[in-house]
Amino acid sequence: MEIAWITVADIHKETNIPESTIRRYIKNYAEYFKTKKVGRAIKYSDDAIEIILYIAALFNDKYSSEEVAEKLQNKYAMTINVEEKPKRHEVTTDPPAEKDNELVMKLMQTIMEMETRIRELENDQRQLAASVSPEEERQEKLNYALLQNKINRQLEEEAEKEWQLLPEQERYKKRGWFSKELDFEKKQKYIKHYIDKHYEQKLRQELGME
Repeated sequence: MEIAWITVADIHKETNIPESTIRRYIKNYAEYFKTKKVGRAIKYSDDAIEIILYIAALFNDKYSSEEVAEKLQNKYAMTINVEEKPKRHEVTTDPPAEKDNELVMKLMQTIMEMETRIRELENDQRQLAASVSPEEERQEKLNYALLQNKINRQLEEEAEKEWQLLPEQERYKKRGWFSKELDFEKKQKYIKHYIDKHYEQKLRQELGME
């Protein structure tokens, strides 16, 4: 089956994940993405969409960078598996057979092609890293912080409404024989529990993943 090659912009359209985030994921986990250089542009195989969504889901589930790398290693094969170069045979006085000569030549050609491909990938990754500016990274962090604040405010408002629907005896505590007061400690615990329970789902909705 022929591979379809796509750009970062194409991945963004399919996932709604910011392009700067996609580039960061590719930069940090480059070994799991198949790349192809077309002119000055770098394209990726279409399975990059699945991998990007998988990485985003892991980070949304609060996995660390090291845990994400471990998950990727277990789920996907690395795009390049470079083995140690074979040692050259010792020179003997007997001339090698014709088939042995062909095998050695093919092996040397394969090694040279792999080394060339590795250098190309290293150069592509350097270009990709340079394409994400510090300003874009700072803006991305700011956008994520604003998104977190937005979600927390929305969930807090929802929790407040749910709290008001609870029976009065659950919201108030007795104070003396004839008076009662709002149980602020219980209310705060209720709101915190509500936010913790619904945060992940709300985040997925905001990122367009549901």
